[in-house]
Amino acid sequence: MGFGAHGEVWRGRELATGDRVALKRLRARPEPAELDRLRHALAVLAAFRHPHAVRLRGVLSRRGGLVLVLDYAAGGTLGSLIARRGPLEPAEVGALLGPIAAALGAAHPIGLLHGGVSGANVLLTADGRPLLADLGTAGLLAELPAGPESDVYALAALAVQALTGSSFGDEPVSALRSLPETLPLFPILQACLAADPDARPSALDLAGCLRAAAVVAPAPPATDVVAPVRRRSAPTAVAGRHRRDPATRRLHRPARRIGVLWAAAVTVLLAALSGWALWPAPPPAPRRAPAQAAVHAAAAPAAAAPAAAAASWSEVWAALDKRRAQAFALADATLLGEVYLPGCPSLPADLHAVRALAARQAHATGVVHDARSVRVEMSEGATVTLMLVDRMRGYDVRDAAGRVLSHTVARADRRLRVRLARTPGGWRIAELGRG
Repeated sequence: MGFGAHGEVWRGRELATGDRVALKRLRARPEPAELDRLRHALAVLAAFRHPHAVRLRGVLSRRGGLVLVLDYAAGGTLGSLIARRGPLEPAEVGALLGPIAAALGAAHPIGLLHGGVSGANVLLTADGRPLLADLGTAGLLAELPAGPESDVYALAALAVQALTGSSFGDEPVSALRSLPETLPLFPILQACLAADPDARPSALDLAGCLRAAAVVAPAPPATDVVAPVRRRSAPTAVAGRHRRDPATRRLHRPARRIGVLWAAAVTVLLAALSGWALWPAPPPAPRRAPAQAAVHAAAAPAAAAPAAAAASWSEVWAALDKRRAQAFALADATLLGEVYLPGCPSLPADLHAVRALAARQAHATGVVHDARSVRVEMSEGATVTLMLVDRMRGYDVRDAAGRVLSHTVARADRRLRVRLARTPGGWRIAELGRG
């Protein structure tokens, strides 16, 4: 499949499971004196689980050196996406790199460093989920980076590359200055690129700001295709912890203690999905090049249009269903802002369910609802009321390794009444109830 700084990568298939895998053959051969350190590093790497980090499935020892057996990502790399697309929108960058920063934030406290974050090792799955590859590889080869701060710097540099659409060599700070200072990500990226490593925020700080950028409402587009509406989340808390320069304060996002037992989380999820869940098929094509379809955060929901002129209410409903299904599949509650209006009575339960999944590093796959019929009951200004009959498919709750934790069977048809509201970014659910 390709070559990298640490070795070559092949595509293969695991005989025991039939799964497609990536095989990374490391260039360096371990010396006998290094075996204990290597075993420890491999054990830490194999035990690490994060929904946005490539999983180490096993290690093979060959005469040519070690071969790491890794999960395979079929969607290409972020670097190739930038090369094809050019500059990405801030919301896209936030949605793609926020999960990567979160993976680094989970890895750093246990001693796992990356040492070479770039567009080549941010991979995309077939459904557009971003994954960080090569985590811990530098440690395996005794090429230890300076520390977590170097990973933060490299990820910020990658964010600048994504925003500008071009590679800038060793000058990410200069490239950042070419962007407007009003850009939502400008302050955090400037802090992450500070010359003093101690002045840089942590990876979790960066993750919080990137995720916030993913839900900031963009300015109205100039074209007739409307971009997704983004809801501004609560501002990331700023706590002042002085560093070497008393004027420099370190961003800090307070840790959230989540006391949710897995059984309770599953119960909440079942209630959210079975009590009054909706939904059907894929959304309309996104507004950019076809490559954008691989990026879950970039796919635009159904464009806003006058209620009487909507091409297909089934397609509008399908687009909302698809985005909601992605929120459960990625355990990403921010995506629900593209489904519901703030204040919709149905939103809190979905938020609770998705956050419970994220807290357990789990996700729900197959949360799809088939609309058997959709008709307009009433259209008034920027709102429309739909009457529909939907059927819920069976779905699985899986852990970070993909193991099925529970399965819910399909549900019979039921009638729903839904009020949709038109926003600058598309249709959103304002109310939902039984028909």
